[in-house]
Amino acid sequence: MTLVTVDVGGVGKVILEKSRRARKFNLSFTPSKGIRLAVPDRVSYQEAERTLFNNIGWVHKFSKKIKKIEESHARFSKASEPKRKEDFSVLLAERCKVLAKLHGFQYNRLVIREQKTRWGSCSVRGDISLNVKLGVLPEELIDYVIMHELVHIRVKNHGKDFWLELSKYLSGAKDLHSRLKKYHIRFLEV
Repeated sequence: MTLVTVDVGGVGKVILEKSRRARKFNLSFTPSKGIRLAVPDRVSYQEAERTLFNNIGWVHKFSKKIKKIEESHARFSKASEPKRKEDFSVLLAERCKVLAKLHGFQYNRLVIREQKTRWGSCSVRGDISLNVKLGVLPEELIDYVIMHELVHIRVKNHGKDFWLELSKYLSGAKDLHSRLKKYHIRFLEV
């Protein structure tokens, strides 16, 4: 896909990138690329640039939000001791094994890898996948994600039954879920 870079005062560079999947303009951010405006295929770059500057308040608000998240994650990263991905993988695998045994869960396979958007997942076959970036989170949030995925072995959705089952093993699950939302996967580095 082709892209155009536009300099926006007070924000910096914004990448305009054509997207076949985009139905409307969409701002996003990644640490490697910066701020990106997805441009629907049918829209010209000139029209996209006009839209960007006509909605400059939206861009500034988005930029401030990103900076705030980056600052909080920078403080968090400095506070946590540096470790390697391999160390986190061992820690997560051991913790998953301990929690599964403690609460009587059996999973088929465990995969630990770096993911862009998920903390963890559970397949229909009972395969658990955990994001290696969990290793930088507080211990209670690590346990929350692992138990969340283990409970999915028994309850495959996020309905009332799921939360009731999870609360049997983990008190304050909803509060832990809210705390986890404050961490943004894309900003964490391992």
